[in-house]
Amino acid sequence: MLIAYTKTLSEVYIIGLPLAIIGFIGALFVKNSKMQTKAEEAAAIQEAKEKAALAAKAEGKTNGEAEKEAEEAGSAMLARGEQQAVQGVSMANAESDAAVEGGVDAQAVLAQHEGKSPV
Repeated sequence: MLIAYTKTLSEVYIIGLPLAIIGFIGALFVKNSKMQTKAEEAAAIQEAKEKAALAAKAEGKTNGEAEKEAEEAGSAMLARGEQQAVQGVSMANAESDAAVEGGVDAQAVLAQHEGKSPV
């Protein structure tokens, strides 16, 4: 029994080790998408507000109107980021809830998200 175990283990290493090395080397070439930190997000919102205020002033609007448009631009930018995060979470939850509860066929939900017919 010990001989069979060691033979199987050696086969695992013969197959697994090269694949692990190839996977590690491949991971080095994957692009690292850096997410914004809170400070960078705040700076981007502030920049959007400033651009909106300058555009509003260039159109001849009052300071109150310019500030309102700047605030709306910052809020819209923040809402887009939150909406994208919520969409990612809600799509993941829809499939898992359907599969667990047995209410909706999970394959039908996936097909609907992919734009295919469930049949």
